[in-house]
Amino acid sequence: MRKTVALFALAFSLLVTAVLVVMSPAPPDPVPATPTLTVAISASPSPSVSFGDVVKVRGHLSNGYLPADHAGEISALFDLQAIRSPRGPRPDTAVALVVDRSGSMAGEKIRQARRAAKMLVSRLGARDQIAIITYSSDYAVDLPLTRVEGHRNRINRVIDEILDGGGTNLSGGLQAGLRALAPAEAQIARRLIILSDGNANQGITDPTAIAEIAADARRAGVTISTLGVGVDFNEDLMTLVAQSAGGGYYYARSGAAIAQAFEKELAGLKALAARHVELSLELPPGLRIAEVFGYRTEIRGGRTVIPVGDMASGDRRRVMLTLKVDGVDAGTAATLGVLIGHRSANGLDPHEHQARLTAVGTTDAAKVALGASRVVEEAFASARAARVREQAAASYSSGDRKKAVRSLRNIIARTKRANKQLNSPALNVQVREMQKTLDQLTSYRYDSADGKDLIKREKLRARQVFTY
Repeated sequence: MRKTVALFALAFSLLVTAVLVVMSPAPPDPVPATPTLTVAISASPSPSVSFGDVVKVRGHLSNGYLPADHAGEISALFDLQAIRSPRGPRPDTAVALVVDRSGSMAGEKIRQARRAAKMLVSRLGARDQIAIITYSSDYAVDLPLTRVEGHRNRINRVIDEILDGGGTNLSGGLQAGLRALAPAEAQIARRLIILSDGNANQGITDPTAIAEIAADARRAGVTISTLGVGVDFNEDLMTLVAQSAGGGYYYARSGAAIAQAFEKELAGLKALAARHVELSLELPPGLRIAEVFGYRTEIRGGRTVIPVGDMASGDRRRVMLTLKVDGVDAGTAATLGVLIGHRSANGLDPHEHQARLTAVGTTDAAKVALGASRVVEEAFASARAARVREQAAASYSSGDRKKAVRSLRNIIARTKRANKQLNSPALNVQVREMQKTLDQLTSYRYDSADGKDLIKREKLRARQVFTY
């Protein structure tokens, strides 16, 4: 009897402690405690969670149960959405427009770039600021950071004077654009848009080094978006820069599509809901990240940080990752700490919210089978297909058509098998798209304009599956 009473008292004590913890206000800058993999005997799974305010997060593990005493893998899916807020004054914006004026931009592309730049200026508010940087073999600050009010005609004259000629010093233009934004105040939304139609062949040409410049810019509060024009630019580099700097990547095969990309970028600035959004993970001993789809990661303060970038009202982002599990005893829990952090649209107010996802070790195979998440299975089947499409595009671009065709045929068959159980409309769309791509692979030469366009579209589609 005394043993029962003691156990009841202990349970009641733990319950009171948990309630007090929940009711206590969170500190402004919480310092993460080192989590532990093993929790308590008979722990309960908690494989799904919803949390956040301006940026809502729905998180899912692929299963609430893990086979006990076996090393394995578990997947995690996080869907983020910036809530639609009542329209109000948007934050002032400082934009650095960095335009490739190399010789390959001659003709229609440079004319459309000038036209799109003027459209952008016409849509900026009077209090906004713009800088214009052009680059070829060298680079030049054609217009230092200038307030739009009272200067629209001057800005448009500068745009009219952009002429083509020379090589492609992309890094020089990028760095000049960042320096041009330096005078802007921290609370102003700072955005750099870089346009290129070629490969970086002068200045810094190593993609990793250029990506690090972009990552440093993001840490300093500048978001960089990239726009590839035509079919001869390096889409891998442009994607990497955008990923590293938390911005968007756009592809415009024709010069006429440049304005559409600028329009989308400006629309995001006008409806800005959250800046510098980051999803962070606290990993206990025995749990480690195997792969993150579509995003780069950083280690900061003991956390794995996934920079997501700015989000406009209504925007969605998807973060997908796989985790290696060393092994969990039956009845004990593997717990993943998750945090969403961002600043408000004015760049001043920090927000951070925390939650936990838990999977429990079991020797009951039926629990493992029934604990699988359909939502996660569908998302990762789509991601696997997108990853193979990306790899097939890379094989095709190197001239290995046979490998690309073989990869696509295999993933089409695999996706169809998975979809017999899932019956997913999204996977049906993937299968149709992949079949169409397969037909095109056998029709175009990889080095033709249509072949290059196919490569860029396939890589962009893969990125959109990973990240929305």
